[in-house]
Amino acid sequence: MDISTCNLSSNIPPQIGDMKELVEISLSKNLLSGPIPPSIGNLTKLTILDLSYNQLSGALPSEIGNLGSLTSLDLSSNTLGGSLPRTLSRLRKLEMFFIESNLFSGTIPVDIWEHNQLLGADLSFNTFSGTLPSGICRGNNLINFSASHNNFSGPLPEGLKNCTSVIWFVVENNRLEGNVFEAFSVHPDLMSVDLSRNQFSGHIPENIDETMPKLNFLSAAGNHMVGTIPSTIHKMRYLGLLNLSGNNFTSTIPTSLPNMEYFLISNNHITGTIPNSVGNMTKLVVLDVSGNRLSGVIPSSLGNCKSLEVLDLSNNNMLGGIPWSLGQLGILQTLHLNNNSLSGEIPSSLRNCSGLDIIDLGENGFSGVIPTWIGESFSSLRILRLRSNKFTGRIPQELPLLRSLQVLDLAVNNLSGEIPRTFDNFTSMAIKLRDFHNSSHGKYYEENIVISTKGQALPYSRTLSLVTCMDISSNNIVGIIPEELTSLVGLIVLNLSSNHLTGNIPKRISALKELESLDLSNNLLFDGIPPGISSLTFLSYLNFSNNNLSGPIPSSNQMETFQESTYSGNPYLCGFPLFKKCEVPTQVWTTIHKKDDDEVGFGIDVSVGMGFGIGFGGLFLVLSVKRPWSRACFKFIDLIVKKLLWAL
Repeated sequence: MDISTCNLSSNIPPQIGDMKELVEISLSKNLLSGPIPPSIGNLTKLTILDLSYNQLSGALPSEIGNLGSLTSLDLSSNTLGGSLPRTLSRLRKLEMFFIESNLFSGTIPVDIWEHNQLLGADLSFNTFSGTLPSGICRGNNLINFSASHNNFSGPLPEGLKNCTSVIWFVVENNRLEGNVFEAFSVHPDLMSVDLSRNQFSGHIPENIDETMPKLNFLSAAGNHMVGTIPSTIHKMRYLGLLNLSGNNFTSTIPTSLPNMEYFLISNNHITGTIPNSVGNMTKLVVLDVSGNRLSGVIPSSLGNCKSLEVLDLSNNNMLGGIPWSLGQLGILQTLHLNNNSLSGEIPSSLRNCSGLDIIDLGENGFSGVIPTWIGESFSSLRILRLRSNKFTGRIPQELPLLRSLQVLDLAVNNLSGEIPRTFDNFTSMAIKLRDFHNSSHGKYYEENIVISTKGQALPYSRTLSLVTCMDISSNNIVGIIPEELTSLVGLIVLNLSSNHLTGNIPKRISALKELESLDLSNNLLFDGIPPGISSLTFLSYLNFSNNNLSGPIPSSNQMETFQESTYSGNPYLCGFPLFKKCEVPTQVWTTIHKKDDDEVGFGIDVSVGMGFGIGFGGLFLVLSVKRPWSRACFKFIDLIVKKLLWAL
């Protein structure tokens, strides 16, 4: 009986147990809910039971053990829970057992597979605990086994050595331990092994090319493994993915891996250089050697890897410049060269990599101007991170052509000039709600970007697509904060600190409702804090320190949560959380602040203006000679002007 994919939405009726002649039942991919009725145990002739991809709940009835003829049981992708009944051990003909993506818990009964001829089992994405069942290889027929994303602990079962027929073995994301490769022996047909994110130790045997000659996929990331990457690995002609990231390996990079497509050895203790032979890895899609101790230059032969989509060399000790040949990587999507000792200018050949999604060159010694062609060449660029380099010149007017850009980080350089008024063309920063986009290439490489927010550097990976950030802090930017910036209503992080910005804080800054972090400190901003800023209810970090701001601090909503340090270095500010009380009522200041600057200037008596012109003319002459006095004196003059305005 096959009535799968029929949009059935009721419970499974108890009367199903009356259909005693049934041999096969498939009710998969429906909307069935409720428990599996105990009467299912009456179907003693049943060989195949498929209830997968429904909304079934409750415990698995013990009567399931009455189905002595059952060869295949598929309950995957439901919300079934509780412990597995011991009666499953009666299913001596069971060959396929799939219960992944449920809510099952507890330990696996020790005798559950003592007498069957299991070919395939999938227990993944549950909350099982205890050790893996020792009987999984009882009949030496096991082909596929997966128990990923549970809470299994202890070593791999001893019987695994007898599973010479196994092809697929996956136990990622558990708490398993022990010398992992001691649990294996000779497995001539083994093609895929995933041991990642456990607590395994030990080393990879040098003769792995002989014990697992057909291995296509090996992931042991996120464990405690040691030793070297075997030199014999180049003999494994089927090996297409090797992921050893997050261990304690200490070797150099193998010199010949011609069939490798995914090579990930990040966050180990790998030393030496990237060999020129990497150019022979023409099938390479992802190369991630980040977080090691690699030195030397980036080999120009990398330009031969035309299939490369991800190149991550970050957090090493690489020297020299970016090779011109990298411009030959026409389908490159991610380029991470950050936190090395690279130098020189960005080669114009990179404009040929028009599909780039992420460029991170931060924390290096790159110099020269930011090329104008960056804004013209990368229509899909989401992240541009050039912080902590030696870039000079102005911010290119063409940069806002990057309409997909979500993160712009130009901080800690020597950039000058003004903030382009065309910044309101960053369309993706003007969107309040963004779709979640998994910033990874498959499940084995995950993007990771460090963003300075809320006064600290924080890594973002899985939620990276939900972040919008503009950081041009610690440069030599002058001029005002353009009103156009307030059109970027999707911004979460805005940092313009440590520049030479003047003028006032734009009144429309209250339009940036998504802001969580705002830093305008260490500039030359004056006038009052716009009262509307108190409407930014997501704001959890604010820094206005070391400016020339004056008047009362807005006192409602989030503004009441900030400390005195938020406003330090502004001697003319008053009100909570400062100890200085406001002499002019907040309501009066708010009224004055809301007027346009032109209207305020027009209302000042001409004689007063002339008096200031004559009275302070001499002082300005002195200040033009004595520059060290100028900043403090200008602050004092500004205070006098403000008090006169309030009096009027």
